[in-house]
Formats: sequence, C-alpha cells, structure tokens
Amino acid sequence: MNNQLRFKFPPVKRVIQTIWFEQLETLRTLDLADIRTKWFDEFPVLEEVPPLPAWANVSTNFALVGSDGRWPMPACVFASVQRDRQVLVQQDRLHLGWRFDPDTSSDYPGFATLSQSLSRYFEDFTYSIRKASNPRPNVERVEIVYVNQLVGIDAEDVGRAILVDETIAPTISGRQADSIIVSKHFCGTDENMDVTLQVSVREGPSDVNDDEHAHSSRGSQLEIVGFADVEPEMSYEVRLDDVHSAILHRFLLLVGDDLRNSWGEYHGQG
Repeated sequence: MNNQLRFKFPPVKRVIQTIWFEQLETLRTLDLADIRTKWFDEFPVLEEVPPLPAWANVSTNFALVGSDGRWPMPACVFASVQRDRQVLVQQDRLHLGWRFDPDTSSDYPGFATLSQSLSRYFEDFTYSIRKASNPRPNVERVEIVYVNQLVGIDAEDVGRAILVDETIAPTISGRQADSIIVSKHFCGTDENMDVTLQVSVREGPSDVNDDEHAHSSRGSQLEIVGFADVEPEMSYEVRLDDVHSAILHRFLLLVGDDLRNSWGEYHGQG
C-alpha cells in the first residue's frame, strides 16, 4: 500500500467503490442528519433519488408502500459543488464515486487514498444511523468499478484483445471506427481470491485530433468491474484490497508495457 503502481498520466476517468450490506429496513433519511452536518463542507449538495436496484443475489419484493405503510427510503446523494465526487447512501449500500478531470485539477489520488476515504465515510454513516437506533450494517459484498479512457485506440481492437487474452497495441486504425460493445466475464477462483470480474469496452471520447487520424476521434472506454463477497468475521477493507489487486492484475495483462510507458508508469505513494 505504501509503494503502489502509479501513472503520471493515468487513463482512469471514473472510480466507484461500493460497500454492500444487509438491507436496513428501519433506515430513514432523518437518520442521516449527523453525516449531513459533518460532510457539508465536502459535499454541500444533497439530492434524493430513486433507490438503485439490489444486486442479483438479493431477493426483494419492491412495493411503493410496504406492509408497514411507510414509503421506501430514497437514495441520498451527497455531492461536491463540481459534482466530481459523491457519496450515495441507501438501505443496502454506501458508495463513493469520483470523476477525474485534469482540467479542473481533480487528479486521480490512487486506490489507497480512495479506499481510506470510503472507510471513513462508512464509519461516519454507521455512527450516525446507530445513534438513531439502527443496527450496525452487516457488510456482505464489496465492489470496485474503474472506467478508463484509451486515447486513439479503436474499441474493436480492445474488444479483440479482451476476448482472446491478448495485449492491446497502442495504435489507431486507419479506417472509420465501427460501433462496438464487448464484455467478458471472469468467474471468481482461488487464484484471484474469489473475485469476479467483468471487463467491457465501448467507443469513448478521445483526445486524438491530428490531421492524419482526424477520422478516429473517439477512442475507447474500458470498464473493469470487480466484486467479492465478505464472509462473517472478515474485514471488508481486506476484501476491497483483494478486489483491487484482481482488477489491477487483469488490467496490466491487457494493456501491456507500451501503453504503461506512454502513461508514465512509476511506483509511489497512494
């Protein structure tokens, strides 16, 4: 954690880290009053939105009004003024979302910094809801999503590399890019610490705009999702590290040395 792989020009544009827990049926928006006050300087914007769907292994019978006559709790989104950082809270999860834009000095701080922030927000959340007589959240799963922008590389070339386990070549195709979406699922195994991965690519914005390749201006958007269950008595922080390690391993196999060098690979703090 103290000497991590870093890039001077990281391709990552968005990260979401999520802690899933057993549904808190008694949780209500008023129970979040403490964190609304504590987080106000970081997240002055607060919105209530429809709750996100439960993850696939959870069986829920959704109804607009429950048997106790209460409306379901909306998802509460605490956001920065620029909307580049947000924490979403609902009855079955807390997630930290971060969007990175060098033009607005919102640089990628690294996994360690983000995961420490996630843990801090989760502890704040736990303290707030327990003051309101809710039980401590029982963590069941953790998930990380990385969205990367691959400048000047066609989605078709990335999709082929994903499907046949090749390394992406840092080149631009000399033709109009086709519309493509490719996704590959990697089941959890003992070798990757039972982390399940989903690697996907689609067309995405690119900064390439020179005369020679003016027709190929979209590039690719590479998304890697990883998740793992948290067993009883297991630390969710350790499981989060497992997920990150599995994602990083798959990412480095896919991008190869040439792309890593073009992003200014080095080892440093964070």
